[in-house]
Amino acid sequence: MHTLLLPRLTFALAVFAAVIVLPAGGQILADRLITDLNPGTSGSYPTNFYVYNGSLVFSAYTTNYGRELWKFDGTSVTLISNINSTVTDAGGGVYVGNDSSPGGFAIYRNLLYFSAYEPTNGDELYCYDGTNVSRVTDINPGSGNSFPQQLTIMGNELFFSANSGTSKANYELWTYNGTSASQVTNIYPDSGSDFSSYPSGISLFNNALYFMADDGTHGYELWKAASMSAVLLADINPGNEGNSSYPEGFTVFGNKLYFEAYTSAAGYELWQTDGTNVSGVADLNPGSNSSYPQYLTVFRNALYFQANDGTNGYELWRYNGSTMMLVSNINLTGDSFPQYLTVFSNQLFFAANDGIHGWELWKYDGTNASLVADLNPVGDSFPEKFTVFSNALYFVANTSDTGYEWWKCDGNNVTLVADINAGSGNSYPQAPAVYKNSLCFSATDDGVSNWEPWIIWLAPFQITAISQLGGDLRLTWKTVGGRTNIVQSSDTINGIFTNLSESILIPGSGETMVNYTNIIDIGTRFYRVVQP
Repeated sequence: MHTLLLPRLTFALAVFAAVIVLPAGGQILADRLITDLNPGTSGSYPTNFYVYNGSLVFSAYTTNYGRELWKFDGTSVTLISNINSTVTDAGGGVYVGNDSSPGGFAIYRNLLYFSAYEPTNGDELYCYDGTNVSRVTDINPGSGNSFPQQLTIMGNELFFSANSGTSKANYELWTYNGTSASQVTNIYPDSGSDFSSYPSGISLFNNALYFMADDGTHGYELWKAASMSAVLLADINPGNEGNSSYPEGFTVFGNKLYFEAYTSAAGYELWQTDGTNVSGVADLNPGSNSSYPQYLTVFRNALYFQANDGTNGYELWRYNGSTMMLVSNINLTGDSFPQYLTVFSNQLFFAANDGIHGWELWKYDGTNASLVADLNPVGDSFPEKFTVFSNALYFVANTSDTGYEWWKCDGNNVTLVADINAGSGNSYPQAPAVYKNSLCFSATDDGVSNWEPWIIWLAPFQITAISQLGGDLRLTWKTVGGRTNIVQSSDTINGIFTNLSESILIPGSGETMVNYTNIIDIGTRFYRVVQP
């Protein structure tokens, strides 16, 4: 059984004749398997969790259907649509479903859009209205694949990269207006062995789209699109097609768009644009050497990122719009490689290696950078999957006692949330998504193959009433379905509590109310409910 972690919460009632003292409310955090979608040791490998229309939509694999579109409504998991309904004869009378592999979700005009595959029309753009799934366009005619991706809303249109090529790849920027799809512009001429400009990093800034693309002349450079037109905004690294600047990591800060780009003179450095002008921010690592600014994150009116100035190694830097400065040299003998920068509780959290404690959780409070916890004293905890949920920062980390599991930080203290694969085994939580009052994700309880959808459910845990029924008492409390509860009592609030009930398995799922009436020792007693 998975234990209740956080500290264990217990709530007591004091009964003095007719006087009842109710405790303050609290919360519990319970982890459980949502469903064993693909029974047996081979998991369903759920991914692409996305909240839409009150449900959690995701992609998952089952033997019968292949990888298809599913949803979780907080209580049960159901198949939305078997888009690719073909099956393969695996022999011995066993038929295996084929994949539609839905993904790349985006909500546009209150519908959920995504890419999916079926053999007649290939991989194309689909939509889901909460009831029905339908293909909305066939950009690459017939069985060809258009592979729509990077779905981005601008104004009243849905933009994306797609391939219209039938004999040669032709990835360009497309738009869908709710009725029909059309190519925004043909950036790369239809000549040679590949007709594609490969637009990537599509980002919205000041009512325009910015992205990297190759026009066949200037190489991969910065482009700007507005509705049905696209222009080369800047040839940052001048020259022929082989001289690309490869702009990426687009991040809005203040009234400018920042990104990493390359020039032969300065290497990979930080750049900016206001939508008209494009310029380098600083040559942080002088000359043709690169500083490689990454993980650009806005915090307290400044832009923070990992970079290497050629002297201090890869450390945490800050740019406030006018001045670039080293925030902290965390690893004095090498690189700390700060990554996964995440703002929480008015602090900046990240993973870093100080050369002493290994890869652990760090934070910056605006003045000092400090180690939050050395979770794995005998090695690295490798914190990742940072997710802000219910006034805490959740993350996956590894220790020799628990393996890779969920942990949380309240801003100062770190505690284990769930040990899904009990002991030192790994559950490797992946693809976290906040849904209602829960954190949903993919994990394996055997550490090898049994990947299924899991949930960490946050719900009120509170004794709400106590009443006398003849010679008995009725205790009422709020808890989470699917968990075991035990009623206990003690002579004193700090005394030894003993069990009044056997384990009470709460049916169903989600928040529920429970009554227990087998309490006969009326008097000055303290009562509580615990979860083993």
